[in-house]
Amino acid sequence: MNYIKLLPSNWSEVTWKDYLKIESLKEDDEVASNIETLFYVFTSKNINVLKPVEFEAVMRRLSFMYQLPTKNESKLSFKTIRKLNFQEYINYQKLIESPDDLLDNLIHIVKIFAPDADEDSLTVIDVMGCFFLQQKKMKPRLIFSMASLTLKILKGKVETFLKKKLKLLKRNTTRNLHG
Repeated sequence: MNYIKLLPSNWSEVTWKDYLKIESLKEDDEVASNIETLFYVFTSKNINVLKPVEFEAVMRRLSFMYQLPTKNESKLSFKTIRKLNFQEYINYQKLIESPDDLLDNLIHIVKIFAPDADEDSLTVIDVMGCFFLQQKKMKPRLIFSMASLTLKILKGKVETFLKKKLKLLKRNTTRNLHG
């Protein structure tokens, strides 16, 4: 049987469910065991069914998996964060709260931003695209929020400083007038 045809050749052919299976089965960072895991997830067969020449072809076919997707090529249409209703926004905030659970929560984040997406057919490109798109859109808002907060803090410190100086000036002026 030609197992190579069963294997994906790029990230858009890898479903998110398969990706999570791979992550749960990976034991270490050795290329051989990772190829074995990948082969099993996509074919449900042990890699020992291959001839050495086929193993090389499998490694070439799956080599894309050693690099993260570089750009969002998802065909999904994602809502912007401004289009979320209150409950969706709260759910999104809860899901991104825990970095340890983020990998498992990404599918739920996608469902918030693309509610019509079919969970079973979501690819790694779809899920990563949604996540990085939201991160990219959030960055300017966070920078603006940080700048606004910094200005408020500075304004408060300047006001406190000026009040102290004004109080000191009034006290000195009062002493000089009465003294």
